[in-house]
Amino acid sequence: MRKLITLFLSVLFFTTFQGLKSQDIETLWDIKVQVASSEEENIFNAPSSVSIIDKEMIQDYNFTSVSEAIQTISGMAVIRTYLKRNLPTSRGILQDHYANKVLVLVNGIPSWNAVTGEGNLDRIDINDVERIEVLKGPASVLYGTNAYSGAINIVLKSSEEQQLNSHMGFGTNGSYQAGANFAATKGDFTYFVSGNSSSIIQKETQFKDDAGYEGLLREYIGSDNFTMQAGYKAHSLLFNGTHGNESFLGVTPKFTSGAGNPHILKAYLLNYTFDQDLSDKFNLRFGGNYDYGMRNLSRSRDDVTRANIEGYRINGFARAGYQISEAFHFEAGLTYDQRKSVEYKNYNAIKDTLMPVKWESPVDPSKTVVLDGNNGMNDQQVSEFSAFGQLKFVKNKFRALLGSRYTNNELFGDNISSRITFSYAFNERNSVKLIYGESFRSPALFEQYFTYTTVLGNTELEPEKSKSAELAYLTGTGNFFMQALVYYGIYENKVVRQKGDAVIFDGTFPVSNISIYQNGNEFTATGVEIELKYNNPKIISTFLNFNYVAGDDGDKDESDNYNFKYVPEMSLAFGLGKNFGERYGISAVVNYWSETTGPVKDANNNFTAIDPMMVADLNLFYKHELGGAKLRHSLSIKNLTDADVLYPEYVSRTKLNEVSSGYYQTILYTISVSLY
Repeated sequence: MRKLITLFLSVLFFTTFQGLKSQDIETLWDIKVQVASSEEENIFNAPSSVSIIDKEMIQDYNFTSVSEAIQTISGMAVIRTYLKRNLPTSRGILQDHYANKVLVLVNGIPSWNAVTGEGNLDRIDINDVERIEVLKGPASVLYGTNAYSGAINIVLKSSEEQQLNSHMGFGTNGSYQAGANFAATKGDFTYFVSGNSSSIIQKETQFKDDAGYEGLLREYIGSDNFTMQAGYKAHSLLFNGTHGNESFLGVTPKFTSGAGNPHILKAYLLNYTFDQDLSDKFNLRFGGNYDYGMRNLSRSRDDVTRANIEGYRINGFARAGYQISEAFHFEAGLTYDQRKSVEYKNYNAIKDTLMPVKWESPVDPSKTVVLDGNNGMNDQQVSEFSAFGQLKFVKNKFRALLGSRYTNNELFGDNISSRITFSYAFNERNSVKLIYGESFRSPALFEQYFTYTTVLGNTELEPEKSKSAELAYLTGTGNFFMQALVYYGIYENKVVRQKGDAVIFDGTFPVSNISIYQNGNEFTATGVEIELKYNNPKIISTFLNFNYVAGDDGDKDESDNYNFKYVPEMSLAFGLGKNFGERYGISAVVNYWSETTGPVKDANNNFTAIDPMMVADLNLFYKHELGGAKLRHSLSIKNLTDADVLYPEYVSRTKLNEVSSGYYQTILYTISVSLY
């Protein structure tokens, strides 16, 4: 590790010295980011801390998915539980099975499952991405619930001319990817349309489940998606549809609970937006969304018993901005959101009939209840209304922003979240920011109403809340960029599963030692995030993203479980790329995580440690032209050393200490063709 850092610093010193003699190229400060404010601003002036992965970085390091790209950002991690894969987490705040604390947006449009609350990073193919914007920390003033610890905005490609891109690739174990996109602007019309299919299939590995049974299990994850963005003057229409198919480790981590059988995901997002400057001082934006999500998963070894989860969100919004004077800009908006759980049923996949469950009380054996297979989730719904306002002040080198959002949820009542930012620009590429933010998350319908023999929802839950303060410094010179920050966060009422006793069904049916959704105690964390980038195609491109977080155990329960017990204190992502002339190139990416701890005790009655881990990728490129088309060939070895990346199994916390990421060594060849 020390040698790796020494090598990076040596390269950075040399390339920075050389870069002072070179001309500036298009860099991060030329990009207008959307995720931090309703007004597009560059990264130095944005009122929040934002990290950007642009299309050049995606191509240089051959990221094959949005998840893989986000994994390299300081303060972010993409993890796994036994039930769900590719869960984005921000600043170490774990998310049960469902990624409902980091909001996922497509072109600024929020999208998440109405039943369980999670977003889906894999709904957009990486080849359709212009850039990825990541806001770390509270974002509820802008986006409301589910932007609890951060927000990820996936920005689609666009082009002022006609541009057609296609790609095709194949790899080890039958992995493949293929797709195409077309973007164009013609007068007042803009278009983007794409279709993609991909599948990553891994080798069979040995899996020891929660019951102690060992067997072979093959990991895989596939996605098919179609995306269309069309715009005419002030009008825009977005549609995204995705179908996913991935392996999982069971509804409980056992072969008898479906481990290894397919977990199917479908989602559809439709958005209309009107956005126009009605005068040189007044802007109006309004629109609506329909957001449908479905998950279908196995509940038995023979795959006959399955569960189907369906729900949708209907959302309407309106926002107006007014330039009061040269120094002051005011903005206000309204949002209405209706979420509905259509069903969460257990059924026989052959007969397509509900699977009733006989539930015997472990406390009183004379009491039994037969559940109808709907798990208490049919037709559950909730509506939410919110209003926000923010005032921005700009004077010479000083900027300030103050904003608040009032939310009324019909189940959880009122909430007010605020944010305030002060920033000072020493020059256009040198600024310091002081940021305070608050956020909240309303418990998902699943967390409130789900009723099954192993997991119980809780209608008495309270919304999660957080507060954070951070100090950030950003600088850029020549081809070099740095963002460094420190933050302190306070987290209240985090929703977790805890073993406990309850009396349910109108207070007549006692149960014991069941996983119940409950609010945890307050806990805090202090963190440091550093991002360094250097990009000069004539010399070298490199990045180093470092993260350190120290959280306390204020939320420790009776079994010694707490959030930061399962979070590595330090992580690091390092990338290095070099072009040889106009045609050839090579790059490498290394991810490192420090030691952490699992929930299972060893023979000495100590919690079992999970050793530090490191994963390295290697990429080779060759570019040329053929008949007016630009071709790019790439050969990548993902997970060069075939390391097994392990995550603490922090959800069930029974006999399984850790789960594997499911990503082993893959060799992938890809050819990309571009026509202009």
